[in-house]
Amino acid sequence: MTSNTLSNIRQRKHAEQEYARQQLELRRMKSENEKKIKKVITNNQTKLQETKKSYRLKTNDLENQLHKKLISLRTHQAEILREEQERLETELSGIKIRQANQIAELRQNNRNSIERINESHKEILENAKNKFMREKMKWETV
Repeated sequence: MTSNTLSNIRQRKHAEQEYARQQLELRRMKSENEKKIKKVITNNQTKLQETKKSYRLKTNDLENQLHKKLISLRTHQAEILREEQERLETELSGIKIRQANQIAELRQNNRNSIERINESHKEILENAKNKFMREKMKWETV
């Protein structure tokens, strides 16, 4: 029986050693896997940070480009507005001059018409006076 117990003890000891060796192997594998996972996490975090930084830089660059374009467009629009304002002022002054000329022409035409009417009226009055005088003379001589 002693050999059986000795054999059992050896088996148990061997099983315990095997279990300890497996536990050690598991801890070593777990440690290696944790290191690999940490390394992957670190790499991914680094890549994520680089991607975020790249995105921020591209975004800032695009914002700057858009800002420059906006300034350029505003400058161009201000120039167009200034040119249109000048053109409008020129047109307006031309219209005012034409209107003043038309008003002066109408006034002159009205003065001329009034003069013609006055002359015509004077002629009619003169003719009527002459006719009256002739008739008066006829009646005075008769």
